[in-house]
Amino acid sequence: MIQLSTQSLAVLSSPWIFSAIVVLITALFIICRRGWDGAAILSLVLTAGIVSESMLSALTGSVLQEIGLSCPYGTAAYAAAAVIVYIFFSRSTVADTLFTALFLLSSALLAVSGIFAGMYSPGAAAVGILVGIASSGLVYTAVVSMVKYYLSMGR
Repeated sequence: MIQLSTQSLAVLSSPWIFSAIVVLITALFIICRRGWDGAAILSLVLTAGIVSESMLSALTGSVLQEIGLSCPYGTAAYAAAAVIVYIFFSRSTVADTLFTALFLLSSALLAVSGIFAGMYSPGAAAVGILVGIASSGLVYTAVVSMVKYYLSMGR
């Protein structure tokens, strides 16, 4: 029994498995709570994650590799996803607000686990978080601007 629980903790302590579990739970929650609108929110989350990884690669990829550290792509993508989830779920029901808080906490835990695992430095994690926040803001602003433009064309 004790061996089973330590194996379970070892699986959950792996950043990749933890990330996969959080992504799956997040996707299911968003789809269940918002239906077809959830698919649009998930596409924004995915787009913000891709943009954040591209921006981070362009800004710091070669510098961090020269130092011998990996680039915190996961941290940037999770920060971008956390901002999009916050935008759409923070002002809704209690369940949505609780989910948003748990997702923000899991994003922070992912950054901290990468630091403790020696994958990247605290400064690199901070840059990853800032790039994720900036990229999600850019993606959200671009989509809102396109939707407003499209709606104004129909009049």
